[in-house]
Amino acid sequence: MRPLLPRTVLVAIALSLGFAVTSCGPPPGSEAGAAPTPKATAPQPTPEHQQSSPKGPERRPLAPALNGKAIGPGGSLQGTGGTTVALTFDDGPDPVQTPALLDALLQNHVRATFCLVGKQVKANPALVRRIVAEGHTVCNHSWEHRTDLGDLPDREMLSDLSATNDAIHEAEPKARIRYFRAPYGKFNKRMVDNAALLGMNSIFWDVDDLSYKDEDRGTGEVMVAFMSKRIRTLIRPGTIVLSHDFGRPQTPVTYRNMLPWLKTQFSLEPLPVTDLPDGR
Repeated sequence: MRPLLPRTVLVAIALSLGFAVTSCGPPPGSEAGAAPTPKATAPQPTPEHQQSSPKGPERRPLAPALNGKAIGPGGSLQGTGGTTVALTFDDGPDPVQTPALLDALLQNHVRATFCLVGKQVKANPALVRRIVAEGHTVCNHSWEHRTDLGDLPDREMLSDLSATNDAIHEAEPKARIRYFRAPYGKFNKRMVDNAALLGMNSIFWDVDDLSYKDEDRGTGEVMVAFMSKRIRTLIRPGTIVLSHDFGRPQTPVTYRNMLPWLKTQFSLEPLPVTDLPDGR
């Protein structure tokens, strides 16, 4: 059964049909080489979802601006805007790697941000509940990790993002989804604006640990050493670190080794949502 869009989003979708559709090309620094999740068709809006309202779209409160000065592609946030460091993990939840990563984070008393793919959420709802229960922030990473998400009409783009939010809330109603990350980091302004209509800030990154480069370096000790050296070299206060847990066994190992050192050097915090009003 197709997930239905929330009433607020339906209004936004209807009005978006009258917007001019523009597209910025793929930005530099995208997640080239990251493995997309298996293909599926995101739920599409039905005709009754396209009715207009004279009041116009109602914007929900956005997540904190993080005092963000570093702006990434399309107007996304490229840093935390302070001294804290945010570890972010994309493409999950993965039934094997995500629990291993959560165990490492729990052991070290560190909370992070998980950018979740809708299809993976539907397949692993218990992991979403664990992510939320252990104090991590959840982030919308689209329904199926499409490379062309930014090229879709506004209606289809909003449907994709809304279906992902609905899947997360079906798995864990308490989840507060205040962030969005584009597949491969391919942000454009329309995508950032549409995420804002759903109450989400768009987040990029300024350090990429290249965990998806396992085809070049392998998944064993060599790759772990490569990722560890890259993190030590590039990380600094205010960094958003990009990593991947889906299908990446090197990621839990790397962070299990690195977390004790990272804790001595930086304040590690999930992207904040606790000072925001609830509601969807």
